[in-house]
Amino acid sequence: MEIKKVTNYTSENTEQENTVAIWDILLSVAGKWWLILLVALLFGGVAKVYTDATYVDTYESYGSIFLVEKKTEDQFGSSEISYTVQIMEDYIYRVSTEENFRNAVALLPDEIRAVYNDSYSDVDPAEVEAYVSRVCSSITWKHLRSATSIENVENTRYLRIVVDSTDPILSYAATNAVLKASLDSLSDFFGVETVNIDEHPRLPDGPASSKTYTMALLAALVGMALVVGVLVLLYLRDDKINTSEDVERYLGLPVLAMIPETEATEDLPQGASGRKRGVRS
Repeated sequence: MEIKKVTNYTSENTEQENTVAIWDILLSVAGKWWLILLVALLFGGVAKVYTDATYVDTYESYGSIFLVEKKTEDQFGSSEISYTVQIMEDYIYRVSTEENFRNAVALLPDEIRAVYNDSYSDVDPAEVEAYVSRVCSSITWKHLRSATSIENVENTRYLRIVVDSTDPILSYAATNAVLKASLDSLSDFFGVETVNIDEHPRLPDGPASSKTYTMALLAALVGMALVVGVLVLLYLRDDKINTSEDVERYLGLPVLAMIPETEATEDLPQGASGRKRGVRS
């Protein structure tokens, strides 16, 4: 019975000591909030500068195709027709073929010129042709297909086509080219009577997603975590007795008196220590 009481007492004391230790760690870390904030700002600032210098924003243009299945020579499917997943996968496969993207690459020069005519009419035609020659000479059907994503919108009769590029004009023109090539390809190959562009692409007015602030935030969080980790490690490695509570906790001795920390004054003789501190038990 006595052993059980001692065991319970020891367990309660251990739990209390652990609770106090965790609280002390939190207080110790919170006391260095200025250091944590400083390192977080430093890490975040460096990450932002580095990302701005190395990362190239990407632009995204997209459009969608609406398909109506041909049921007979003179009758079309109603709006209630439900396309199976397999049928839409066949459509996606056809749009993704080499032939379709070769046709899209062939349409690309005219689409780029159309973008300049609609949105940049004051540009010198010679500059437009130079741009068309430079861009189109480096784009193959493989490049265009790798930059294009094609998906069925929630298993409906819509195919969504998205083209990503570091050039907003190229993204817009390429999306138009892939859409127009896909219209003819789907209509001829599957006998789909009505193939319409439901949503026309638009010239991107900004990057699809900028990683600058995301990377800066992640770097700041990493900096904060590193500082907190170092502070906790230093606290755990500190075996010095700093307070009267430490004396009572680790030595089990009552504190009889404390000598406050003082600075040197004019009353102290020369050569005397200007700082006194200590704990008497």
